[in-house]
Amino acid sequence: MTCKINADTSNGLKLESDTSGVIDIQDNGTTRLTIGDTIDIQGTELVLDADADTSISASTDDVIVFDTGGSEKMRLTAQSFGELLVATTDGTPWDNNNSDPGCGLNTSYEGLISAARSGGDPLALNRMASDGNLVAFYQDGSIEGTISVSGSTVSYNAFTGSHWSRLADDSKPTILKGTVIETIDTMCDWYELEFTNAAGVPKINEISLPDGKSVGDSHTITYHGESVTGTIRKKFNDKHPMCKISDTEDSARVYGIFKAWNEERTYNDMYVNAVGTSVVRVASGVTVSAGDLLSSKGDGTAKLQGDDIIKTKTIGKVLSNVKQETYDDGSFTVPCALYCG
Repeated sequence: MTCKINADTSNGLKLESDTSGVIDIQDNGTTRLTIGDTIDIQGTELVLDADADTSISASTDDVIVFDTGGSEKMRLTAQSFGELLVATTDGTPWDNNNSDPGCGLNTSYEGLISAARSGGDPLALNRMASDGNLVAFYQDGSIEGTISVSGSTVSYNAFTGSHWSRLADDSKPTILKGTVIETIDTMCDWYELEFTNAAGVPKINEISLPDGKSVGDSHTITYHGESVTGTIRKKFNDKHPMCKISDTEDSARVYGIFKAWNEERTYNDMYVNAVGTSVVRVASGVTVSAGDLLSSKGDGTAKLQGDDIIKTKTIGKVLSNVKQETYDDGSFTVPCALYCG
């Protein structure tokens, strides 16, 4: 390629390429920069300040690294999670088991935002000048709930408190929404794999206990496309018992109301609504009025408790007699305030 430098008064310093249309700048025979339809710096570092400690570079293929003050502060990647990483090189900080190098913030093209911080708040929200929402929760474009502040009071709106639970045989039968649930004397168990990934970050990932293996055994899984081997451990649980559909009339072991199956975990866990507002499934033929207290009928439905004293068997208080859903067996749901815990 030929190139000429013209420093006349009209154009200043000018580089002109030949008919190839590309300028190739080399260092000892190695191309460092080409200029044509695009500018290609050949994977080298682009230094932005006088003392050469602020720069943009491509450390590996499909990774752009931004340095300030001589250290990496942010990177953009092409991986399926953690495309924008701030103060970290780890794309899955939610399951980190150690603060170094697991702290930082990342976002993905799918809209996931995740953060990890050691010994401090990973998220701080500060609304100023007025009371109102700190957080607003939407689903499919409709607002479903908020966390708001008024003076010194923080409110969770609208609120229903639920517990995880599971049937003893880990089955997942069809259970009608609002069905009465009671506890059994067996605790839920969950298992995890503790391992270090290829980047050197300690991780924990929920697993089902493999057949023939127990706590302390070695096990291998595929984690975000990477084969990792770690040690099986049991997740700590001192408060979540297993459950059954209530089969005892006026049971004092009522745990709450079946809401739905948890579709996002390894286990067949369910959500059991226990406090706040929820629909309750009432037995066929029962007439309810606002203010009535309910207890278990012993077949998964509720009945009138028969008095107005809150007891250990009380499921909750009817808020309205307007039926929300009627099932094939004649049972129906009504809105209630739950007192189960």
